[in-house]
Parts: sequence; C-alpha cells; structure tokens
Amino acid sequence: MNSYIRRFVAQIVNRTLFLSLALPIITPVILCLLLLTGSSQAAATQRVSLHNTELWLDFDVTDGIGISRIHDVVTGHNFLNGTRSLFELAPDNDGLPCPGNGDPLQSNNGLTLDRPVAVQVTSLVVSGYVTRMPTLTFTLAVNLPASAKVATLRLEFTNLGTVPVCVRSVFPKIIGLIAPGDASKTMGVVPTEIGGVAPLASTLGMTLGMPFSSTLDLDVGLPRSMNPIEVATIFDPDGGGGLYFADVDGDPDAGVPTLQFTLSAKEVDGFWVGEIPPGSTVNISRLAIGVYHTGDWHEAVDYWLQRHRGRIRFPAIPDWLRNQSAIYSFAGGGAGGIYLDLPGPPLANGQLITSFEVNDGSWTDKPPLPLTTANFAPPAAHISGIARNPSQEDVFLVANDGSVQTLFEYQDGPWSDPIALTGTGFTRPGGYTAPVKRNASQEDIFFIGTDNQVWTVFEINDGPWSQPIQLSTVAGGLVPAGGGLAAISRNDHQEDVFVVGHNGAIWTLFELNDGPWSAPIQVTSDGFAIPGQPLTAVKRNARQEDLFICGSDGTLWTLFELNDGAFSDPIRLTRQGFCPPGAPVAALMRNDRQEDVFVVDTEGAIWTLFQVNNGAFSEPIRLTDKEFTVAGAHLSAVVRNDRQEDIFVVDKHGGAHTLFVLDDGPWSEPKFIGPAHLPPGAPIGAVTRNSRQVDVFALSSGRINSFLDLPQLLDEARQFGTNVVYLWDYWEGTKAGGFPPYWNKGDYKPRADLGGEQALIEGIRRLHEKGGRIILYIEPFITYRYSEIGMKSGGTWEAWDATGPMLSKEPYKMDYYKMVVPDTDWQDYLIRVGRQLVGPPLDDQPEKSGYGADGILLDSGGWQLNWPVQRGGQGPFFSSAQYTQGFFNFVDRLRAALQEINADAVVLGETTSGPVAGHWDGGFSADFSFNRNHSGGKILGSPVRYGLPQVNFMSNGLNLNELHQIYAAGHGLALCCYFPGNFLYDNAADIWQIVKIRQDHADALIYGTQSYQPSTERDDVVAYFYHGSNEDVITVVNTSEDTPYDGILVLRGAQRNTTWLDLMSGKTFQSQNQQLPLTLPPVGLRVLVQEFGTPLRIYLPSITR
Repeated sequence: MNSYIRRFVAQIVNRTLFLSLALPIITPVILCLLLLTGSSQAAATQRVSLHNTELWLDFDVTDGIGISRIHDVVTGHNFLNGTRSLFELAPDNDGLPCPGNGDPLQSNNGLTLDRPVAVQVTSLVVSGYVTRMPTLTFTLAVNLPASAKVATLRLEFTNLGTVPVCVRSVFPKIIGLIAPGDASKTMGVVPTEIGGVAPLASTLGMTLGMPFSSTLDLDVGLPRSMNPIEVATIFDPDGGGGLYFADVDGDPDAGVPTLQFTLSAKEVDGFWVGEIPPGSTVNISRLAIGVYHTGDWHEAVDYWLQRHRGRIRFPAIPDWLRNQSAIYSFAGGGAGGIYLDLPGPPLANGQLITSFEVNDGSWTDKPPLPLTTANFAPPAAHISGIARNPSQEDVFLVANDGSVQTLFEYQDGPWSDPIALTGTGFTRPGGYTAPVKRNASQEDIFFIGTDNQVWTVFEINDGPWSQPIQLSTVAGGLVPAGGGLAAISRNDHQEDVFVVGHNGAIWTLFELNDGPWSAPIQVTSDGFAIPGQPLTAVKRNARQEDLFICGSDGTLWTLFELNDGAFSDPIRLTRQGFCPPGAPVAALMRNDRQEDVFVVDTEGAIWTLFQVNNGAFSEPIRLTDKEFTVAGAHLSAVVRNDRQEDIFVVDKHGGAHTLFVLDDGPWSEPKFIGPAHLPPGAPIGAVTRNSRQVDVFALSSGRINSFLDLPQLLDEARQFGTNVVYLWDYWEGTKAGGFPPYWNKGDYKPRADLGGEQALIEGIRRLHEKGGRIILYIEPFITYRYSEIGMKSGGTWEAWDATGPMLSKEPYKMDYYKMVVPDTDWQDYLIRVGRQLVGPPLDDQPEKSGYGADGILLDSGGWQLNWPVQRGGQGPFFSSAQYTQGFFNFVDRLRAALQEINADAVVLGETTSGPVAGHWDGGFSADFSFNRNHSGGKILGSPVRYGLPQVNFMSNGLNLNELHQIYAAGHGLALCCYFPGNFLYDNAADIWQIVKIRQDHADALIYGTQSYQPSTERDDVVAYFYHGSNEDVITVVNTSEDTPYDGILVLRGAQRNTTWLDLMSGKTFQSQNQQLPLTLPPVGLRVLVQEFGTPLRIYLPSITR
C-alpha cells in the first residue's frame, strides 16, 4: 500500500499545472499520508541477511538502515562488531546551491522505511523517506550475486517537493571496522597520489585518502582533490584477508560524481554531493563492498579496474618527456615548485630582500620580499640600516655600479625605490657603509671612496641628502676602497668615525658641535689589524665609548675612552687565534647595565662575551656548535625590546638564522627565519623598526643573472641525467600589495630584471640548441588582485560561493581572486597566455611572436577541484561535478591549443592524482611533502602504478631514502638544487645512475606492468616486479635508515631458479626455487634485471660524465 501512495504522490507533484492550482490545498493531505504510512514502523528489531558462499551481509532495518555484519564466509571473519549506520545524509532545501547547510543524520535513525522490506537471499530493496523531510524519498537496492565476493549497493533519491534539494551524502559512513589478525598490524589502502598503503593501527591516528578536514572541505562538501583509484580497503598483512569499498559508476569526465574515499582505523567514508531538482530522481554512484581471502590489496584495485577500465582514457605523452624519467627545477618548494622542502634559492641574483617579524610573532611565512631588481648589488654586499625616527627606516648599500644607494619605508608603508646618494664608480661595489643618527634632526652615512678616503653624506629634518663630502685627505689614501667603518654619536655634541687604515692601525675622525671634521687620528700601532677590516663601536653609557675588533693576530680586542679622554690601549678579550684575523664583530648594549659582544671563531661557532655594571668582560661563551657557519662570518645584533635581544647570521648552508635571549635567560638554539641560499657567512643587516617590528636584509644569491643563463640550468639538470628544465618565478612583479614578483600571478610577462622578453626568447633558443627542453608555469586557480588582469577583470571573473565573493576567503584570502576555471572567458585568457609562452619566436611578426617553451605546468590544478561556485555573483552556479568537468575541459582545450602550435608540447599539473591524469601529460606529487601523513611517511606500495601505469607522476623526498622509495615504486623524479648544501647535490652521481637506468630500461620500468610485489621478510623492505615486452625488472628498496637486510624475496613460479643482475652494483643474485636471497644496506636500492645471456650495462656512479 505504501508504494502505491508514493507513486500517487509522485504523479501529483510532477504535474505543473495541478501544482500551481492545487498544491496549497493538497500539500497537508500529502504530508498526512506520508506520516500515516510511517506510523506502523514501531516494530520489533528487524534484520535481513544476504549471503552466498563467499560473503554474508546483515542489515538492521528496524528504525532506518544499519549494517550489522560484513562476514567473510571463507575465512570466518566478521569485519563489524554490532550494528552501525550505513551512510550519513545532510539534505537541505533552503534554496542555496550545494553543498547546503543541512544538519547530518545517520541512516539508522533518521529515515522512515516503507513496509515490508523486499528481501531475497542475494538481494535487498528498502525504500522510505527522510523523516524530517518527507518529500525526499529514497531507495536502497543491494545485490549480492551467487558465488560473488562483492555486493553492490545502489542508493537513489527522489525529490517530491517543489524546490531543489541539495544532498550531501557520506556513502558509506561505517564506524568500527575490525580487520582480521593482529590489530596492531592492520593495514589500509586508499590510493592517494603515488602511495596510500599504510599501517592503520588506531594509535597512529592516520587518515588515508585525499584529505577532508579543513573548513574549506566542509564548505565544498567534498575533498577538493581526488584519489586516482576510488577504493578503500583494510587487510591483514599476514594473509588473514581484507575488506574493500569501491566506487562503481563514478565518471567525472562525463559529469557523474564518484564516491571519494577516506579511511582511518575508526571509519570508512565515501563523499558525494548532488542537487535533486523537483520531481526528479538521482542515483548516487553505486558502492561495492567486497572481501578478499588472502590479504592482497591488489584484488580491491582489480575490482575497480574491472568496473572502470572502459571509461579510462590517457593522452599520448610525448617521448621527450615520458622517457626522460626526471625533471629539474632551479629550486625546491611548494606553491608551484616541486614540493621539495629544501631552503630554495631565488631565481634571480643580487636582489636586496627583506624578511620581518611583528609583535614577537614568528618570522613571516611569506617569501622574502625583494626591494630591488636582480643584479642590483653583489650577493655578499654589506647592508646597513637605521630607524631614523618612529616613522621611518633607512637601508644603505653599495650597488654593482659603485654608487651608494638608500631605500626607505615610511609609516609601515611600501619600500621606496633605490635612491642614489653618489654617482657611479664612487666606491667599491658591495662595500661597507655606516649610518648614524647624529641628533634628532640629522642622519649621516659614511663610506670609503675609490680614492681610499673617508666620505659622508647627510640629511637634515627629513630633507634631501647632501652631496658627498670628503672627510680625509691623506696622501695615497687612508683606507682601502669600500673598507669597514664604525660610526657613533658619542653624546649630544660629538660624533666619531673609526676605520682601519692602510697601515693596519685603527684611526678615528670626529666632529664637535656640528663643526668641521677633524683630521684622522691614529689610535693603535701599525699592523694591529687588517687594512680596511670591519670594526664596531658601542656607547656604553653617558661617559664611556667602547670599540671592538678582531685584530691581525686573531685576538678579540677592545679599546675605550672615558669622559672624552684619550682612548685606552687595546685590551685582550680572548686568546690569540680565537677569531680569523679581520673577522667582523657585533656588539650592543642589552640594557643600561649589560654590554654584549659577538664573534664567529675560526671553527665557525658563534661566541659571546659580556660585561655587567662596568665590570670585567666574561670569558667567551659558545652559542652554537662548531661549523654552524663559516669562520669569521658576519653577524648583526639588535635589541628587539626591553626583554629580548636578537643576533642574526647566515649558516654554512646559506640559510639566515637567528638566536635570541629573553629576560636575561639562556640563549636560544639557532632558528631558520627565511632568506636561504645566501653566501655562507655573508652580511645580513638587521634593524629594530619600532617597538613592534624587526627587519632583516640580505642580498640574494640566485641561480641566474639573466634569462640568457638558462643553459646553465640545463647543465645542472644533466648532472642528474635529464634534459628537462622547469622554470617558475620568471614573471614580472608589481609594487602594489607588497609581495615578491612570484606572487603576481596572472600576467606572466618575463621579468625585466632578467632581460625581459628578448632575453627569455634567446635563453630558450640557447637551451634548445644544447638539446634541452623547458616547461613554464601558469596558475589557473588564483589571480593576484594587483596584477594587470586582476585589476582589469578579477572582480568580474572571480568566483562566488553561496555566501558571496571568495576574495576574502581561504585559500589565500585577500591577496588573490579565486577564479572560475570552467568559465570560458578565463579559459580563453589562459590559453592566450599559454600560446604566448609556447608559440615560436617570429622576428617578422613580433605581435604574434611567442617565447618557444616546450610546455606548461598548471599550478594548483588537481588540488582545486569540486568548487561549487558562480562567476562574479551572476549566472548559474557550477555544481562540484560541473566545475571538475569544466576544469578537465579547460585542460583539453589548452593542450590542444598548444599542440596546434607545437605537436610535442605538453601540459603538466600540480598533482596528477585522479581523473585529471587522463587529460594532461603528468604532474608532481606531495607524497613526501604536505601529504606525507596520508601514507604513513613511507611508500609501501603504489596502487596507481599497479593499476594505471599510464599516469605520469614525478616526485621526490627529503632524503635519498625517500627518493629511492618513489623510484622503486615505478615513478619519475622531480629534482632540483644542484648546489652545495643539500642531499640532491651530495648524491648527484647516484641519482644520475638511477635516472639513466630508468631511461634505458623504459620497456619495463616506464611502459611495463607492475605485476606484483614480491614479499620480503621485513615490512620496511619493499619490492616491485615489472614486466615489459622485452625484459623483467625487480626494484627493491630498504626504507630503514639503520638496519641492513639479509633475507629473501618470494617470487612467482615463472621466476623459479632465475638469475638476476643488479644494475646498481654489478652483483648477481640467483633464485632458489621461488626464493631470491638478497642483501641490501640501510636506505639501499637494487634494480635487478633477469639475465637471458645478453650482456647488460652496469651503471656505476661517475662524476666525470
């Protein structure tokens, strides 16, 4: 009777004319009928069973739909203990676009069922309606064929109402799964990028699958990225069997949403969102629940492939990319880089950059802010700075052209352009400068000219800077050009300057009451110090001035004057040979009682000495280990506030670090603060801007001086065995917004400070001439609000969600417009940019000329799917499925447009996980970056390489062990950083070796099938078997960092009694029956090829290639 009533209701609500005339009258009757049919459901517990010789399922249909048994008939294991909800539902008919705001309900207590439930031995059909929304009806059909190890569940919803209903579903949402075997060994799999096979013990707190956790995901209702294979499985690694859940019908390419899985020790979830128009029925993609009796997760993947293989497509990836097996970038980093979280250098050389902290917070997480163009000053240039007053901060340095330059910021506004204080060639590029505040009205800056004399420039009352004024006139010069100086205001009447002259003596000059400067006065004997070396001066109190220097004998010395008297003789503070002769010294007053001095010794350790209340100086106190930085490195010190003092230094790897002391406590450990890949020990300026902010300044030591140097990056790539270069950060910046050029996403005009368009064209031509390929970056998801295209069209094209514009929302909040990728206007713009980057140079048609790149990488890409948005607050909303399908269509359009110009052009993306892999030529993975926790921090298997070998992942890790894991699992490498101070550079010969092996054995390692994983005697030793058309290859990796492996691999029958050659070492291994004895050092890798009598090449590492 209930089904007849529902069909009657559906016929009524589907008749538009009747609805318009009679619905106000009939609706109460309909609701009464629906409620009446449910009133008979207060019945005793009702359970129904489906079973065959493989699988047994029990459902509780008493007060809704619960599942109480998932039983493997063969092994006898029940994966559930008690009744659980089968799915979660959050329907909403408030008229807003999906995902809606409906409160979630569980299937075992929020549904009203029709009676009786239709059940047979191998099938079940149950229908009803959502209790709180009676016009939303559902039907669940379960089918378990005879002898099948898998059941399929179809869930459909019908909207009998007059307004659309948004349904957020988690199907399944089953809590409390129990794997067979030892619970502490339970394993799980959700294919996620490259990995997704991981321990699932409850103590680990791990969730597998593309994450669904942030506020953003809740707003979308789905994970914003997709798994390559939508399967979730738990299993016993000791062979006790496993349980899996799989999507059956999802086809995002056709606009059919797939179930998106996550899995933890606590529960399995399959996310789905859809809108149901009035009078319509929508089916959620069918869910499969299956078992396998052995504990081999590959069976779960095999089922998914069986259901989906006919819908999967892949582009033909050009050989020049696929066969290279690796790609090279100038630096690591995420956000468009290759995810490798090494301190990465900037692309450009010789830029003045700054980082800062505010209100004692952490150092800015933004990239260091460039204040000048590239090649402005030498990377090791000295930088000085001063807070002119509470509103203004000034910075000084000597540019590459030999001019003294200043920059300033006012009231925390943007930094000015550089201002020349002298003509070109005035002093040595990168030379020393010494600013000082003479009094409340005047600021002076001192430097040594190319004539070897002391010079000054000054400003009064914030007016213009004076012309340079010569202070010394010593015959033959007083100090080497660009040499060190110290300057200090002794008191309200006197200002002093100190230098080390050509004779190695300290000299001083002074002015009194704004009068003329004195002639130089010698303070020490000849040879006391190194000519032109740096020194520092400190005003201890109103009566005393101190001077500190590391002399020519390597002793740290001090001199002082008291009550305007003569300077004392030098006083020894350390032993002879303590610091490198001429080493810089930093010193300051911590407060009105304590004076601190800092120096780096001959072994690269930072030391401090102090005196309190005019007492004797302490013995040296070591603040870091030796070799923390280079011997005699530069230091800067500032008082941050009345509680904290900071010092700054560049370590031996080129990273800027700080140490601090708080409330006279112990000194902190060194902390990395931002600028990286600086010359080790190079000068780093520091200024306390005001009571809230501290700034540091450095000169970038980038990778190239000009786009003409692009062949240099190709040379570096070849040290790792690849000819493919990936370039980002190549585009022009904008001053608006106060961010580095990299943040100016949207315009992609070649940087002028690297030579602009013509230099990029010529640099790419030279790279091609040497046999290289180059891929350039584009960001399709966000546009900098201050870019030209952002200013012109961002407000019109930007994405709106159901609550309004997304500019002020994550990700990236106020800095970026979030763009609607399916929108054709935005697509057309990006395609024009892509054609410009890839199109050939045309000398006779410059307006149509391109730059000649070989391909494009789309940042964000696969990480930003499923967004339910509309363009600019107007027009229809794209559903999550429509947005994702629109992104795929855009990739297809872009790739076709580029290949119309260049048939071998490629499109890559940021993560090629999910269906997007069928639309472009590959991409990076974050398995060992921010996504590492989703696979347990190790690659123990690669479902995507096993099931979808056409997917072209390139990835890396933070050490050689992780790089080996990526490689052994069957994937290409994303490399960078051929410069000292990182593991890639240190292991370049070994990386070159494995890249070349993969290139020469592409038949198995790239194009072959990953047939199975030979078992080992330890979980941390992982093996993969590759079958090509001409050869078989086994890769074995020891993921342990400290334990060698001396055990066996268990092969299949076809490999019984076979001989294998390790291409890495030249060693031969012979299987005994199906067991292959094998040794492997910690973090070791073997690449074994079966010998068939044909001599094989051994790839021993070489640094002379």
